[in-house]
Amino acid sequence: MKIKLTESLKEINGETMTISKEDKTPLTLGKALSSILNIPRERGNGSLDKMKSFILAVDCYSKDEIDLDEADFEKLKEVCKTDPYFAPSLSGQAHKMLLRFGPKKESDTDKK
Repeated sequence: MKIKLTESLKEINGETMTISKEDKTPLTLGKALSSILNIPRERGNGSLDKMKSFILAVDCYSKDEIDLDEADFEKLKEVCKTDPYFAPSLSGQAHKMLLRFGPKKESDTDKK
């Protein structure tokens, strides 16, 4: 399934998120996913292996759109949903944005 990566994430107040206080470049879904994928995590249920995470992180950072099979799409959603490192306004919003691109599943809306 194709995922468009150019949409900007928003702050709680509706303003566009930026890369940093110094770099006012809008934080897109692609840049957010690239950052989330670049964080080391233990391999486990739903995780992507390191090489796949690296390749996907590079693609998310450098492309406007990626095409994933359903298995990798589900893993990417899970990585965003369970990310312990970034603020929920970033990883939670990235997860919510991904939901628009794939089939709806009951597990997408649970409140864990």
